[in-house]
Amino acid sequence: MFTYGESDETVEIEILANSPMLPMMTMMLSNPAMMSGTRNTQPCRCKKAKGMKKVEGNTTEITILLAGQIMIKVVGKKLKKESTLTDYLDAIDMPKLKEALL
Repeated sequence: MFTYGESDETVEIEILANSPMLPMMTMMLSNPAMMSGTRNTQPCRCKKAKGMKKVEGNTTEITILLAGQIMIKVVGKKLKKESTLTDYLDAIDMPKLKEALL
């Protein structure tokens, strides 16, 4: 978890690779009907990767899937700018991450 200065803002990044849970996430992310069944969830994209964005109160969560085998989840709480999470995702070198984990 990352906190900057004396702010209440927090960002947490979770990376999961080669997990038995990933096929279920792949199915959910590739089927908009399944995503729309979940409240406060909408499809999103980051660097051509499919994902979903979920907002509940002051917590925003973006989950994307790379190559069907790597899940990146970024959770932000009490964020002042909505673009903060996408800025973190944009800073990740996706090709290097895929190379290291696959």
